[in-house]
Amino acid sequence: MLISTWSGVADATTLFLRLIGAVSAGLIFLGLWTPIAAALGALVAAWLAFVGGTFNTDHAMHAVVALSLIMLGPGRWSVDARLYGRKRIELGR
Repeated sequence: MLISTWSGVADATTLFLRLIGAVSAGLIFLGLWTPIAAALGALVAAWLAFVGGTFNTDHAMHAVVALSLIMLGPGRWSVDARLYGRKRIELGR
């Protein structure tokens, strides 16, 4: 009862997934463990897109954005770039 009143979600599993999604969004915002946090966020968003018997396009778009962030990697001013250095890919000429 308290969970549904607090979050508007009747299912404790869905609330747990939303909390994990919020943690992964915070890590991405801070620039910490960007590929791992984006992968976690993509999995959670994809799960939330299909749960409940209907397809939720908002969560599906969040999953697509997280997948693209996995491929792009951390930004120039992120903590990951400062800790591990930037990786530059040189294409052959």
